[in-house]
Amino acid sequence: MIKVLLIEDSETDASQIEDLLRGVERESFEVTCVDSVGAGVEQFAQESFDAVLLEYHLAGGHDVPELANLKDLAPMLPVVLLCTREERDLASLVIGEGAEDYVEENHRSGELLARSVLWAIERVDAAARLAFLSRNDPLTGLVNRAVFRDRVLQTLARSDRNQTSGALLLVDLDSFKAVNDAYGNDTGDILLQHVATQLRNSVRPYDVVARLGGDDFGILLEDVVDAQEAGVVSARLLDAIATPLIVADREIVSTVSIGAALFPSDGTELGALLRSAGFALDRAKRQGGAAVSFYMDVFGPGHGQRMTAAS
Repeated sequence: MIKVLLIEDSETDASQIEDLLRGVERESFEVTCVDSVGAGVEQFAQESFDAVLLEYHLAGGHDVPELANLKDLAPMLPVVLLCTREERDLASLVIGEGAEDYVEENHRSGELLARSVLWAIERVDAAARLAFLSRNDPLTGLVNRAVFRDRVLQTLARSDRNQTSGALLLVDLDSFKAVNDAYGNDTGDILLQHVATQLRNSVRPYDVVARLGGDDFGILLEDVVDAQEAGVVSARLLDAIATPLIVADREIVSTVSIGAALFPSDGTELGALLRSAGFALDRAKRQGGAAVSFYMDVFGPGHGQRMTAAS
């Protein structure tokens, strides 16, 4: 069932369009009709729709401000303009600027309306996929390295401005190559997805978890006061990853090494903070993995701490 919001101020035209869409055999349409963009906004605030059919003259004229407001509120909502032959050229200018397609009144049919709506949905879905892939890792769904770096930069600037603190964790999956070699890349991918889910579920909703590449992950914790508080989160991560994963009747038990750096004490710039966390990660790996190490464990007087999944 494809839910369409029809914004049309003519009852006669609205009834005709509803009948045309309901007569389409290859798709099933549910049409809700309102007589203004404002009423449409109120309607989709209450329920979701797959697409909008909008009478061009209700879009607000040449600059289509009403359409712009609609797309500001629901940027991924596909919009198809309904126009007259005289409005065709103006309507075509709006394609890509807020509308996905237009249908002329004198060419209106159920099949054409249905095809236009489906194409508009497909176009928006494709744009959403591209936008997602530009920011997210396609395997795990976590944000990618570029987004993670941007978020760290923003957080460090906010930390300096507001005199707040936090922590950056670098997470490396222990013995990932052995799993790949023993069970194959498909199982390796499932393990990476499992680790990503466990990491995401073990931190607060506003903390940032990223896949940095391969079996490397990054976590940004804002408003973490000290190493003790970051240590509690890190211990929770170790325990979560140690949860066995069952793949094709095989039990896979994985562990991670975590390197932690605090800001501003261990770095106030992106490069310095990443280096600090990297040094700490190397130490955790050298000590056998399945542990968290803080930068101050390596180069400071020991206000950091080391722990294992069992601690």
